[in-house]
Amino acid sequence: MKKITVKQEDFKDCGAACISSILKYYDGYVNLEQIRSDTCLSKNGISAYHIVEALKKYGFQSYGAKVSVENLFSPKIIYPAIAHVHYPNGLDHYVVIYKITKKFITIMNPAKGMERLTIKEFSNIYTGILILMYPLSKIIKLDKNTTLKKIFYEFLKKEPKLIRKILLISILYLICLFMTSFYTQIIMNSVYTLDKIIIYFICLIFLIIYSFKIYFAYLKDYLLTYLNKNLDFYLILPFISHIFKLPLKNMATKSTGEIMKRVNELMDIKSLISELFTTIITSIIQIVASFLILYFINAKLLLVISIILIIYVTVSLVSNKYLLNLIEDNITYETEFNRVLVEDISCYHTIKNSNKLNSFLTIIEDKMTTFLSSNFNLSLFLNKLNFLKSSFEELGIYFIYTLGFILILNNHLSLVSLITFTSILSFLVDPLKNILALLPKYNFIKQSFTKISDYLSLLEENLKESNGIFYPGDITINNLSFSYNNYNYPLNDLTLTIKEGSKVLLKGPSGCGKSSLCKLLYRLYEPNKGSIKIKDIDIKNYDLVTLRNHIIYVSQQEKLFQDTILNNITLHEQYDLAEVENVIKLCALESLIDTLPFKLDTLLLEESSNLSGGQKQRIILARALMKKADIIILDEALSEVDLTTEKKIIKNLITYYPDKTLIYVSHKKLDTMFKERVDLC
Repeated sequence: MKKITVKQEDFKDCGAACISSILKYYDGYVNLEQIRSDTCLSKNGISAYHIVEALKKYGFQSYGAKVSVENLFSPKIIYPAIAHVHYPNGLDHYVVIYKITKKFITIMNPAKGMERLTIKEFSNIYTGILILMYPLSKIIKLDKNTTLKKIFYEFLKKEPKLIRKILLISILYLICLFMTSFYTQIIMNSVYTLDKIIIYFICLIFLIIYSFKIYFAYLKDYLLTYLNKNLDFYLILPFISHIFKLPLKNMATKSTGEIMKRVNELMDIKSLISELFTTIITSIIQIVASFLILYFINAKLLLVISIILIIYVTVSLVSNKYLLNLIEDNITYETEFNRVLVEDISCYHTIKNSNKLNSFLTIIEDKMTTFLSSNFNLSLFLNKLNFLKSSFEELGIYFIYTLGFILILNNHLSLVSLITFTSILSFLVDPLKNILALLPKYNFIKQSFTKISDYLSLLEENLKESNGIFYPGDITINNLSFSYNNYNYPLNDLTLTIKEGSKVLLKGPSGCGKSSLCKLLYRLYEPNKGSIKIKDIDIKNYDLVTLRNHIIYVSQQEKLFQDTILNNITLHEQYDLAEVENVIKLCALESLIDTLPFKLDTLLLEESSNLSGGQKQRIILARALMKKADIIILDEALSEVDLTTEKKIIKNLITYYPDKTLIYVSHKKLDTMFKERVDLC
């Protein structure tokens, strides 16, 4: 039975990785990002229900069952199957059972890879929940839209002139490099046979060749710098643009660190592509040329060095896979240690106030110990590998010189030829070492790019504007149902009408769907059932740009940028100073602005730490009001503002925007400020 290992990217991904492994076992394929979306992955992971539903979608008959350890041996159970386990540290986890015998059970653990456990070891962690699946038809196999090779070839098509220039300059540089390597041999052979004038002329010729060599080296570096700049625009910028154009459902569970990790991996890919031009192409030319030259100098010496190089290459290739696994583990443990450390530093006040410092330090110490242990194992292996490789190099040099001296004693080789041979030998060995050094990096980056490809395969929001026409009117919500996970429904068969120009207070207990309704109105999510209409036009019939241009939406997650207050309000767009002053007045910001030394030009610190929570919210509201819109949705937008100031701002909004529809979400007692109130739940 074939066994497919799929490693999880973080602790939430075990269920998605198990599904991916099952799909590949049956020769299917769905990228991890799509699986996360189809299983409604949350920050708490995936439920067994969603795993079953996703497998059904992919072409399986699937169901969950309570199966004891004894019944795992039943011939009725077809493996592979997904098992739920619970570890002593409290972690719930999914694994794939691939094979079971009387003594052992083979599982694919997304956190570690393939494991062979005794039946007792497995029974200690197995919870009795088994997810079974049987293929009903051909299993879904989506296209792998983007691969590292494809993006490499696409770039070659985009920059053919630049690539040709780099290749030409690299070849010219190599020609000069090889020619200068013969300088010593030619001069020494000419000292006693040619006139001084001819020798001086030869020296002049080589001076010109050396000059061209220096110039070509500079030109090659210049073109490669230009190549790197173009790669930044071709790789990094489109990816960042793609991230911001993805629907909220795809980004809601992503951390900032995870996204930045993908950007950093793209930088590594850019570096690899650049190295492919500087190393692979030129190195192959250099290896072939030097091999031929060395053959004509002395075939016997070349045979010795070839045998040593074959052993050297074999050791490198064999160790490559093991080295890659060590690097992966090291990066995983380093990422986890950094995550815990950054999180704890950001929660400095919480840790201090809880008086539980030792507990947090113990967790940090455990993560650090694991990371350092992994780092030590990696360094130890690298030391052993380098020792082995350097042994071959040093012995190779010894055998070359020894055999060379023997050939000289037997008049089969001259001393000058031996010097030239050893000089050119570096042109064969060094590029080969450079290519071998790229292999671990290539394999690792190839895996990283698979994760990036998963991001790129996600569909962006359609942000193309059609005619831009919007018809304000009554908001009619009919039989609206919505769920983030297709299981729990914060909104269920909601029917509601909000008149045009009305000012509505939206209330209800936490989790009853107030924020969900606001997001649906702004089309950050789509409803599972029902419709939302504005003036009898379904909001789905508007393009997203037009709809969002005519709705102001301020959520609970809004933040300020580390910039001036003015730039935070205007977002660097052209503005009318009178409009800025007006929104400042509406949001009761005059007293704050007047107390600041640089007024609107005051620079906000990181996380706006030089402002209170209420001050931040008022600036955020001012920024939102700079947009001319027909509907204003404020979801707990002033929750940190004192009640007196909040009432003043609400009164300002109601007075200044008499014809605009205002939907205001709050838990505070503000009933006297609004003529209409809608209670959810």
